[in-house]
Amino acid sequence: MSRYEVLVVEDETLLALEIADILASCASCEVATSTTIEQARKAIERPLVFAVLDIQVIGGRTFELAETLRQRGVPLLFLSGRAATEIPASLKEAPYLEKPFAQQDLKKAFFSALKQVKDRQAATVA
Repeated sequence: MSRYEVLVVEDETLLALEIADILASCASCEVATSTTIEQARKAIERPLVFAVLDIQVIGGRTFELAETLRQRGVPLLFLSGRAATEIPASLKEAPYLEKPFAQQDLKKAFFSALKQVKDRQAATVA
């Protein structure tokens, strides 16, 4: 896989674009952005390698999306101004960054996700 598919679910358009730019600067990837739960439901049908989810976006919370992604083995990151204590127990293992965030923390989470994907791909080949 040479080009990675990434999803950013964030209802602040400028912030979504900033996150997309940061991720695109890290690796060759196509970053889709969604500002609503409805858009994100369609976008998660793509073969994603990573997702960045705000906890609260237009149309509701992203926990159902996160569960679906987790079940598919897609690494995700919650990036939100909401408290980490709002994340359900079943999703507590997902990394969390609080807004405002440091670019290097976002990059670190992304590189960690890519390593998981590459390790999983190598294990299926072996």
